[in-house]
Amino acid sequence: MTEKREVVFIGAGPAGLGPLVYANGAGLLQDFLKRSIVVVERSMTVGSGTFGDYLINTNSKADLFLECLKGEKAAHFPKALRSDAFRTLSLQNNSPASMSTVAELLRSIGEDISDALVASEMSSLMLKTNATGVVAKSDGTFDVLTSSESGFSKVQTRKLVLATGGSPLRMPHLHKEVISRCHKTGRGNLLMLHSGDLLSAGGYKLVAERLKQQAGSRILVVGGGDSAFSAAWLLLQSEDLALGEQSVILAHRSPTKVTFESTEEAINCGYSDFTPEDICPDTGTVFRIGGLRFDAKELYLNILNGSEPRVLLRRLFLGDPEALSRDDLRGVEVVIFATGYFPNEITFSDENARPIPLLGSFTGKFVDGKARMLKANGEVLEGVYSIGLCSGYSPREGGYGGERSFTGLANSVMLCQGGVGQTIFEQLQHG
Repeated sequence: MTEKREVVFIGAGPAGLGPLVYANGAGLLQDFLKRSIVVVERSMTVGSGTFGDYLINTNSKADLFLECLKGEKAAHFPKALRSDAFRTLSLQNNSPASMSTVAELLRSIGEDISDALVASEMSSLMLKTNATGVVAKSDGTFDVLTSSESGFSKVQTRKLVLATGGSPLRMPHLHKEVISRCHKTGRGNLLMLHSGDLLSAGGYKLVAERLKQQAGSRILVVGGGDSAFSAAWLLLQSEDLALGEQSVILAHRSPTKVTFESTEEAINCGYSDFTPEDICPDTGTVFRIGGLRFDAKELYLNILNGSEPRVLLRRLFLGDPEALSRDDLRGVEVVIFATGYFPNEITFSDENARPIPLLGSFTGKFVDGKARMLKANGEVLEGVYSIGLCSGYSPREGGYGGERSFTGLANSVMLCQGGVGQTIFEQLQHG
């Protein structure tokens, strides 16, 4: 069965709904839905994605998650405004919020968008449906192949927005060397997890059970970004684990970057590992985009000033056995890899079943500054956009400022519902 739609959204998490959230707040959604839109989502939940799975706090101010509900935009989100999460986040203001509270708000926002889709005569929402592939046709249209409990189907469209999220990134060479070093200390039966697994209830329980079985054991966290420090923070918060001095080894390959409102604040906190290239020229913020914030930042600074003796900070250089020595690793029972995520890619092919290579498959950069999908040769794949985790979007390239040294990728909920969501929506509407 083939149906025709003007726009297909694949993924209804915070990123996938971002352009629609922007449109709703701007009072443009109702007219947009008259143009035959379909949102394809593999789960039964709309709006929150995996936010509710995590036991940690956000690395953004609570107030930022309310941006899409402020001023005249509020009238378009009745369920979100009535939610307990909205009231809680309103009180927290400049403090970080629990991921579970943010997830509740995002679900309420998702319900408002879902209601609009269901009420529309021309648009629809397809839940528990997987997008399995995309065929680019010579006439400029795309066939989106889907599967669900009712079978296989095809949706033809001219415009496509991908927000398929990511999965834990495995780095075989790094993993192999770290595991080998741990084994040399005599520990063979290591419990190994990705940080995303630890930060959920199930993964944390596994770690707690292992440490209870092996009293005095230590934990190695590999990584130097938010995920690594958040993992260490979560472990240290638990009274059940009763972690002692240097029970957690945090091994990072690159210098740790920390966000400060100014260079003066950084220096006063004893942090000087930055250059003029690391300072945002617009705001004066040190590592405005790429730095640790809130709980992760507090933990790192406590390690630096000696007030957190339970964590041993070590640089990890592959091939250098002295960088993370046998003594450093003695007693390690659990290894947490905080090595990031890779995209849940959907295969693109042409009408002759020949694959269409995407730039991001080789570089991690799937999109340009307008969130347009890029082919492996750097050309834009017209009509296709990508947003959210692992899309490869660069805030600096999109004109959102930040430190000149930033070469990474970022796409926060606020960007998805704000600037990036607006950029995509306007191209869908007028392109």
